[in-house]
Amino acid sequence: DVTMGRQSRNWERDSRSVLNGMASQTCTERPEVWDNGTYVDNAFDLAMTAAFRVVMGTVAEWQSEKPFLPTKPGQSYEGLVEVAQALQSGKGVAAFESNVIEILDRFP
Repeated sequence: DVTMGRQSRNWERDSRSVLNGMASQTCTERPEVWDNGTYVDNAFDLAMTAAFRVVMGTVAEWQSEKPFLPTKPGQSYEGLVEVAQALQSGKGVAAFESNVIEILDRFP
């Protein structure tokens, strides 16, 4: 379908723009909202983090040994971060962009 092809190209162009913008930013301070206390994940947060981590791990062809269910605050994200690092490791910009697009296409 011509419309779908056009939408896909627009999405790819837009996602590259976002990725390039993110790559050029530097973070010097934590967001103010983080200073208000420790966030505790709810069941939906844990399910979405796990689902995204599974999809990322499938594309990266590697999965972290960190637990999916945390025993301390923030632990559910540690495995996700490791998978994200593995996904980027040793890849050029084009390969990384391709992986990001594949992940977003697979994610529900």
